[in-house]
Amino acid sequence: MAEINLIRNNDAFYRYKMPRLQAKVEGRGNGIKTVILNMAEIAKAVYRPPSYITKFFGDVLGTQSKIDDKNNRYVVNGKHETIKLQDLVYDFIEKFVLCQSGSCNNPETEIIIQGSGKNKTAVRKCAACGYTTPFDPVNKLTNYIIKNPPSPAIVPATTGATKQHADAEEGEQEEHEQVVPEPEEQELDVEVELKEEKKQLYAFGEEIAAHPEWSAEEIKRMAAERDIEEHRIIIVVMENCFTENILAEIPKKIDFLREFLKRPSCQRGLIGGVERFVGIRYPELLSKTALILKTLYDEDLLQEEPVLEWAKRLNKKYVSKDTCRAVHKAAKQFVRWLQNADEESEEEESDE
Repeated sequence: MAEINLIRNNDAFYRYKMPRLQAKVEGRGNGIKTVILNMAEIAKAVYRPPSYITKFFGDVLGTQSKIDDKNNRYVVNGKHETIKLQDLVYDFIEKFVLCQSGSCNNPETEIIIQGSGKNKTAVRKCAACGYTTPFDPVNKLTNYIIKNPPSPAIVPATTGATKQHADAEEGEQEEHEQVVPEPEEQELDVEVELKEEKKQLYAFGEEIAAHPEWSAEEIKRMAAERDIEEHRIIIVVMENCFTENILAEIPKKIDFLREFLKRPSCQRGLIGGVERFVGIRYPELLSKTALILKTLYDEDLLQEEPVLEWAKRLNKKYVSKDTCRAVHKAAKQFVRWLQNADEESEEEESDE
């Protein structure tokens, strides 16, 4: 069965796929109807029950829909072209699946019903960045979702079946301090040998902040004049070249940032820059840490392995230990998402 991207783009490297919709028209006259042959498979790919998409079709097309979960039969009355129904699948994904936080757009979201009685609301929570957004209360499908919440079996693995395990891990980590400290020699290296270099580095960062017009080449030239190592420049660039609108600014500065990420050792500096940005420069954005890291990851600026290594231990190289702990906690949702994707990839390889 042909697979297509979950969103409206032709990016061959986009990781989320779904089956292309297959439909069959049955009957004639007043009894004509369109059967969606692979609705169950499409629904599984977008982490939603088949009934939600079928009901959405009926609401948008202004016709009756019939849902038979037992026999995997999903029908909308009337004759409808496959291309039109496929377009509606994309509409459904945009309205009821994708994370709505800035540039995230991750489809791994869990539906949560909040409140009780007449005050119930339906929201989606992103497995990657942890962002939560309510569904449009005016949309008919929202009310249907509240009355027919999804079963745990169909939510993304990161937020569903493994949530209990992840919560247990978190409790264990807090109780036993599983975050391993850096070796003593390394801490000495940070606190003593690099003390003056750090002062010079962060002073240079203030200069960069005062001159937003500086190009990447100018920054690199001035860093060389100050004997600042190449892999350290990204720390102060990340801290000082962005504002509270960082999520919108990152996609506009991809080429600029790449100039400071030409060596593998720069990856740790990039994360250190994020630590300083949310821990010191804009502490009010601490809750956005996971989303900032994910945006850098989605733009191919941040790599997976350095993040997973960073998550294993607290390191006060760039911020205080308390600030580092707070940043680790704020990033936990993104780290779990990476770990889960890693495990899924390993399982697929072993199956092959």
